[in-house]
Amino acid sequence: MPWNREEIALKLLKDAIGEGSVRRVMVASHYSMLPLFEQYDIVSVKKTFLSDVNKGDVVVYIMDGQAHFIAHRCIQLEKKEGKLYAVTKGDNLPYLDPYLIGEDEFLGKVVRFTNRNKLIPCEHVLWRYANRLLADVSRLHAYLIRMSERFGKKPAHNTSPVLPSRLFLFISRIINTLRRILVKILIVCTAPLEN
Repeated sequence: MPWNREEIALKLLKDAIGEGSVRRVMVASHYSMLPLFEQYDIVSVKKTFLSDVNKGDVVVYIMDGQAHFIAHRCIQLEKKEGKLYAVTKGDNLPYLDPYLIGEDEFLGKVVRFTNRNKLIPCEHVLWRYANRLLADVSRLHAYLIRMSERFGKKPAHNTSPVLPSRLFLFISRIINTLRRILVKILIVCTAPLEN
């Protein structure tokens, strides 16, 4: 199958980012990583191997058939058939991403980003611990959404599923709100880097 111009440009850019180097790229994560960063924000990506990624790191990848970079949080790493993959999720999305990220799709991890004209270092010790916590909160949020949907279905024995469903949904909204507050506090409390 012949490549189109966008695929060729992305391949060249991916190849241009050498191991260990840091490049600024524009991510198209829409609202999925709010309030960390927004659609088409510029982030600094360090080219690493997938094995160098930790739970909670924000990783940048390219999906087949898409002509843009996506930045989502690594929830966990898992091995399948001897290959390493990242399970990812947009912080602001209700579900884990329906695909696994392998070395072929993986570009690198975000090491800095700009928020409110402030250059934020992701490799600062505060952010490393916070990112692990945010990964756990994000996974819990996805679990609660799934549980609210499971209990929201009408059971065969005609009992009311409303209370458990609404309870899970309410708790998931509280957790997502707390996540957003935590990110905003971290951004405010982080000393900015010099440009």
